Amino acid sequence: MHGTTFAGLHQLGMTLGAAELAGQVLTAFGCVACTQLVTDGSAVRTLTNGPIAQPGVTYTIIQSRYDELVTPTETSFVREPGVTNTYVQDVCPYDPVGHIGEAYDTNVWHMVENALDPANATTFTCSVGSPG
Repeated sequence: MHGTTFAGLHQLGMTLGAAELAGQVLTAFGCVACTQLVTDGSAVRTLTNGPIAQPGVTYTIIQSRYDELVTPTETSFVREPGVTNTYVQDVCPYDPVGHIGEAYDTNVWHMVENALDPANATTFTCSVGSPG
């Protein structure tokens, strides 16, 4: 399963008959791709119809259990050979980081650095990040 429900907001818009309005609002706020990233969105259908991971390439997906936008959070993971899926909280259990916070969370930074250069991966002390 891939795609996001945007915490149920997409389905709410569909139920209320406001899907087109929701798309216009997302576009106005600079998220044209948001309508393509929902469950069964055009980008999600393309990704679901074939392998995502390419042979010989290793991938690391880092996700937060507390992500407010990618819901359910499991949808961010790719279950294919060559892909490592990790929740931030599997490494740093007390980090409440959410979707936006992943961009500046120091625990995530360390995890990304280690994934990009596994031969020189370092241990680090987890900090308690901020939610959000």
